[in-house]
Amino acid sequence: MDQKTVLITGAAGALGANVVRAVIAAGHRVVAVDRSPLPDDLAASDRVQAAQGDALSPDFMAGVVAEAAERFGALDGLFNLAGMYRYAPLEETDLDLWQTVLSVNLTSAYVAAHACLPGLTATGGVMVFVGAQAGISAPGNQAAYVASKAGVIAMARSLAAELRPAGVRVNCILPDIIDTPANRASMPKADTSKWLQPQQVANVLLYLLSDASSGITGATINLQRS
Repeated sequence: MDQKTVLITGAAGALGANVVRAVIAAGHRVVAVDRSPLPDDLAASDRVQAAQGDALSPDFMAGVVAEAAERFGALDGLFNLAGMYRYAPLEETDLDLWQTVLSVNLTSAYVAAHACLPGLTATGGVMVFVGAQAGISAPGNQAAYVASKAGVIAMARSLAAELRPAGVRVNCILPDIIDTPANRASMPKADTSKWLQPQQVANVLLYLLSDASSGITGATINLQRS
């Protein structure tokens, strides 16, 4: 695979950091966006441009993209991994919780896509968003989370149709539970043997970035460990 530059939001999280490692191990460069600092090994890499700040800020994200263009010369991909989960019945979902979940999961995806659009249009690049299987199955007691992830899925499909003439491919992955410290802490009695490993998610993202997936756009891809 030719060397590419990918902007990754949520880059310091348990999934994000593993994806960043996989991307640079594959020979690519990363613009790593997160509110939190990157792990030391990633921050020290000459293949990584660390951008610590608010992925919900259009001005911040536009500045990050401009700096990436100056440093790396082009932008080939966006992996929007920023997100959160919060399960609550409607009775316990006040407006602040509703707006927070939609902002972190859905608005962040819009802001990242809007900021990256000029660069990706220039290269015929790739956008990949993270939805959730709950965004389709719509289980109870998590209306805010379900609405936010359903919105991400629908937005990705719409952008795929809109941007296809410009050569930009847009896809959305729907991972099952990912094996992260936070998920283990929140579900201490769960059987983790069927949980996805972060590397499995990274492998799919790398494939969608590659020219081998050049015929795939507008796809909603379930990720489950058999």
